[in-house]
Amino acid sequence: MKKQTITLPENFFYLDSFVIPRKMKESTRLLTDHITEENRFKYFLELKNRRDSIKRKLYKLLDFPVERLIYLLIWKAEDGSSQYFKVGQSQHCWQRIGRNYLKSDGQNTGWLSLAMYEFLKVRGGEFEIYARGFDTLIQHEDRDLVLEYVPRLDKIEKHYQNTLQIKDGKLAVEEFFKQNNFEYIIK
Repeated sequence: MKKQTITLPENFFYLDSFVIPRKMKESTRLLTDHITEENRFKYFLELKNRRDSIKRKLYKLLDFPVERLIYLLIWKAEDGSSQYFKVGQSQHCWQRIGRNYLKSDGQNTGWLSLAMYEFLKVRGGEFEIYARGFDTLIQHEDRDLVLEYVPRLDKIEKHYQNTLQIKDGKLAVEEFFKQNNFEYIIK
């Protein structure tokens, strides 16, 4: 395994960790290409620090300190070593982190959370989530007009991908798995 020294960029804070559930739970999703008769009772991932405090499957806006964010996923192995895994963005943290990853829903997380689940089953550890919020409105005065806006997350996400040299997409995940001697075909 290629070891990395993880240095977090400024203003990122630990949000939670994705872990395998303690017990299997029935999925509320219909069977699809990603869920088969064999695995439909698995609830793919859970949030480590919130799973005992919140008694529902889906999290709400109030459950998270920020809504719009850039997040880093860092795999922390059982031996304490860490590796960067993914840089992502979310316009709605409660939806992306609190639902899509946990239930394997969504355009990008439909395949990703299932792959992460299988990786954690074999390799152990957890995927730590670090976040930097971008909820604050920025005001700019232009003569007789006050403009309010929030930064574009897609450009910030690309900045951190380039700065931290973290690739994105299915090929990058397959490469990460290969570096860690884990064979998995992303569907």
